[in-house]
Amino acid sequence: MAIDREEMTTAITLDAAGLDRIGGSLDSGAAVVLPMPLPLPYVVAGRDAGAVNRAKGRPADQPCGVAVADFDRVTPFLRLDQESLAFAHWLMTDQLINLLLPVGDDPPDWMAPSISAGRFAIMLGWLPAIRRLLDDRDHLYVSSANLTGGSVAVTAAAAEQTLGADTPVLDGDRLRQPRGESGSAAILSVESDGAVQLVRSGIQTVGRDDHRIFLDELRQAWSDRPHPPQNTRG
Repeated sequence: MAIDREEMTTAITLDAAGLDRIGGSLDSGAAVVLPMPLPLPYVVAGRDAGAVNRAKGRPADQPCGVAVADFDRVTPFLRLDQESLAFAHWLMTDQLINLLLPVGDDPPDWMAPSISAGRFAIMLGWLPAIRRLLDDRDHLYVSSANLTGGSVAVTAAAAEQTLGADTPVLDGDRLRQPRGESGSAAILSVESDGAVQLVRSGIQTVGRDDHRIFLDELRQAWSDRPHPPQNTRG
């Protein structure tokens, strides 16, 4: 069977050795490309927000989202009550939606690159097979694997082609089958008064022209969910 040249890749294999290589790149301050769980795409990740921004061809000081290993690390600095915190956690882990959350006083310095206009940009969705990359570092700055304004990479080969040889790519394609539709996450804001607004459309809103219905569906799913013990780790 002929190989589709668009799918040929020299990306790093996702195994123990590959995770060590990618971890070493992260610890050296470099940006890397990581696979996320479907329907999310690949992302650019790094321990330095500036490195993530530079890999994407945008200003180094541009605000950048962050993935955290444990939501409890940031909840003391958020202006949300317990119900809203639980709702936010569910949106990020169950629905794989990224959030903007209101920040209170004196957040730690590492949160600063992800704060803009009093809102903290956070995600918790993470591929289990690469979980230790996040757990071992507590947090990683992240952004969709694309150049600003360009198409988002949903395969390892596309990530390599988009971001070039200087940004190591961890190949998670085999864990992202069947591919289906994939793309950047929707972004919601959750406010101190419990209000929820759609900030950016994303893969979760595809086919939903009326975003009010989408938000109502989320609220209903939250209301109908089972109630297991809360686990704040993503």
